[in-house]
Amino acid sequence: PSVQAIYSEVRECHLVMCANTRCRTQFCWVCGHPVKNLNHFAGSFCRIGYDDLYRGVYLLRFIYSTSLPVLILLFPWILTLLFVLFPFSIIFALPIALSIQIYKSA
Repeated sequence: PSVQAIYSEVRECHLVMCANTRCRTQFCWVCGHPVKNLNHFAGSFCRIGYDDLYRGVYLLRFIYSTSLPVLILLFPWILTLLFVLFPFSIIFALPIALSIQIYKSA
């Protein structure tokens, strides 16, 4: 990325995030280009690594590995959190994200 930080290669992990807390740019380990979304890995010689996919499906792995009674007990809490957090994110997080995007593009 643009801050020229030093990185070590992690096997099967091609999607890397800059360690600098001010930068946090995601980039491809293979070609070094910034990655805005996973479409970068679909149309080029760069391929997403197994570890990247493994980390990406964490929620599905959690649901699959959790027993049914625990999921039934957690469901009302999760549903309540969704009804509280979703409007909260629309009201507060969306304007913040848009202002950060405008700031970065300026």
